[in-house]
Amino acid sequence: MFRVAGLVAFLAMTFVAVPAGAVKVNYKTLKRRAYFTPEAGSSGLYAPMDLRRKKFTFTPTDNEICGRVLVRDQDNLAYSCTLELPTRASMAKLREHMSDREIAVKFGGLDKKVQIRVSQDARFVTFSTRFDDTGLDFETAEFNDEFFSVYAKSAQLIIGEAMNKQRLRIKVLEN
Repeated sequence: MFRVAGLVAFLAMTFVAVPAGAVKVNYKTLKRRAYFTPEAGSSGLYAPMDLRRKKFTFTPTDNEICGRVLVRDQDNLAYSCTLELPTRASMAKLREHMSDREIAVKFGGLDKKVQIRVSQDARFVTFSTRFDDTGLDFETAEFNDEFFSVYAKSAQLIIGEAMNKQRLRIKVLEN
């Protein structure tokens, strides 16, 4: 029973996006009042949104946070972590993802790929990577926790290297 309760608590914690710890943000307003959107409520007025270019630089603290919220997809060896991007805007919309969406990272003798996705509201970023699971039968085999923790630590190292390798650059509409 304790094992089931612990698993439920762990799953509840992993699906919650954690704010990035010490991510550094540089932004530049490219165009004021670039877009107008209806205001909340029934006033019929429109609120202006500014077009901004943002650069996010991730730190080792963000890598540690990513390791704590790392999630493995069921029945494969795909790992991902979602971090909340800092913003002061109440409304935001992703306009363009300018940096690479996939980064190759040297790990051992292989090039591992890390995919980077930014949510449509520009509030979350997800880093994901995948290991080859050829020959593993998740339905019949029983794997212990140490097996998955080795892959999780490797995924954290790969994602951390991708975070350090390149800044996240986006264009976003914000109010």
